[in-house]
Amino acid sequence: MDNAVVPQIVADLNSERQALLDFAAAVPHIRELNWNVSTSICSSWVGIACNKNGTGVVSVHLPGVGLFGPIPADTIGRLNSLKILSLRSNSLNGNLPSDILSLPSLRHLYLQQNNFSGGIPAFLSVQINVLDLSFNFFTGRIPPTVQNLTKLTALYLQNNSISEPYRYQPSKTQALNLSFNYFNVLKGKAESEKPKDFGSGVQEAEKNKLFFFEGCSFTFDLEDLLRLRLKLKELWNSLQGGSGGRESVVVKRLKEVAAGKKDFEQQMEL
Repeated sequence: MDNAVVPQIVADLNSERQALLDFAAAVPHIRELNWNVSTSICSSWVGIACNKNGTGVVSVHLPGVGLFGPIPADTIGRLNSLKILSLRSNSLNGNLPSDILSLPSLRHLYLQQNNFSGGIPAFLSVQINVLDLSFNFFTGRIPPTVQNLTKLTALYLQNNSISEPYRYQPSKTQALNLSFNYFNVLKGKAESEKPKDFGSGVQEAEKNKLFFFEGCSFTFDLEDLLRLRLKLKELWNSLQGGSGGRESVVVKRLKEVAAGKKDFEQQMEL
């Protein structure tokens, strides 16, 4: 390694060490983290993992350690090499700092089962694959910038207080759960905003994907209900007319769903 590069690497790692120390000092925690400044951040710090070269922190894994209170900005948000952040099952609250979601290397973010509130930040890392903000108190809308996340494969926002209609069109997303929120279908839509049919979009664009919307507080106008009635009638007729009877058609449809075993079992337990 070039001797000129070594001081910069050391400086970057020291900066990330300080960012973690600032986080630990600002956020109370029940369990001791034992982050000792005299030991190696990459091999001795609980919940911390570095890349193979030991040049940066790539994972912070602190689920259920009794963290509570808000996360200050300019702490974890300074970990520019961070790929995985898991702070699930704690008691963190307040607004989620936008500098965390916009970390350039972030791929997996697990913040479920906390007490975060406010809106979901609009600036999201384009590298993110899994985003789990479920079981919190987020409000407002799902930011439209979500549709720019071309690498997103799983989005979990269930059990929040999100109230504005959902307009995101998934691309590579294979798991999507928005259940138990407060979405409403807006009334008085402009004529140019005619809603899509209930059936075709799911069967074509979203085939073999796992979506959950149960528990949402939807309201519908008369036109919506009539359209739904027609679609249900068409579905019933197709099930009755399919070869092999209703059961074989339903089983065939279920076989085509690319749901992971864990996701399926979790839903069956509800």
